[in-house]
Amino acid sequence: MRTIFFYVTGASAVFDPRLYMLGTFRAVPNGHVGVVNVNGEIQSEIIVPGISFRGLKPYFGETVHDHNTMVDFDPYPSSYKEWIHAQSMEGTTWGFRLLGGNRVHAEHIVDVVRANGYNYDKKIGQQFKAAVTEVIVGLTDLEIRRTRSSELNELFREKVQQEIKAHVSEGHKIEIVQITIEGKQVMDDRLSQLWSDEIKEHARVSVELAKRLSEEEEHLTMKARSDATIARLNAEKRAENGRMLATAESERDVQGIRNHQLIAASEATAKSQTLLAEAELKINRAKVEQIEEFRFASEHTRLLKESESRFHNAKEYWIGPASITGPLSIVQKMFT
Repeated sequence: MRTIFFYVTGASAVFDPRLYMLGTFRAVPNGHVGVVNVNGEIQSEIIVPGISFRGLKPYFGETVHDHNTMVDFDPYPSSYKEWIHAQSMEGTTWGFRLLGGNRVHAEHIVDVVRANGYNYDKKIGQQFKAAVTEVIVGLTDLEIRRTRSSELNELFREKVQQEIKAHVSEGHKIEIVQITIEGKQVMDDRLSQLWSDEIKEHARVSVELAKRLSEEEEHLTMKARSDATIARLNAEKRAENGRMLATAESERDVQGIRNHQLIAASEATAKSQTLLAEAELKINRAKVEQIEEFRFASEHTRLLKESESRFHNAKEYWIGPASITGPLSIVQKMFT
């Protein structure tokens, strides 16, 4: 980055390249501001995030300290081997490890640093012991363990905020954003073992209950599947019965049509036979009538045919070998 610098002499601006050559730059990271200290005195000026040119000021006792303007988290106590001790309403000693998040906005950082120094987090941490003690003494062991356990984080946050406002200079400009319980235990070994056993028993009962509920759910699932299978089979059976019924009705209708055709054919045959019998009856009646009418003619015709037959027989005898007997034999043949 190239920058041109000027300084004012009288009424004119003069460029001096030596300022550029000897001057210094200061970088402040995002989420922070630079607090300026000149020869041990905190200045009202703050440096915003980015790179800024400080000129020759660092050569004349200027130092810049970066301060976080976002939420700054610190453990309380600072060592994870230590505990914040407090007694409950029943007199049971409890131990806590907390993670606290505080924030000081940029416009308040100079006032807070002037009043408490750069390491103002140490004064904040001193208020945690008093806040935890005051909160826990108003709760029973059961509330700490179970019934109000989820409320402890917010109760601690509110109480620490009150303590900071009351006991830290410019404390109202320090915001306690969040407190999280990192560790909690009862310091009485007997109670700890008793509650541990109780927790194990509760876990065992919970597991058995979950298992029973799972088995019941599985049973209900299997029953639902069985019911669904039965319903499907019944539906298939009804459909098959319906198909068979439709087939039977169709076959019955076809058989009915066939029976109707057979009846019609039988009726036609019977009718034709009746007509044929009537025709034969008429013919026979006519023959009978003819015979009755011409019965004498028929008898005459019979006698005539018999005479003709004898004549022919006699002629054969005349012509054939019988001719040697003469006319007498012929007459005898005629009347034999």
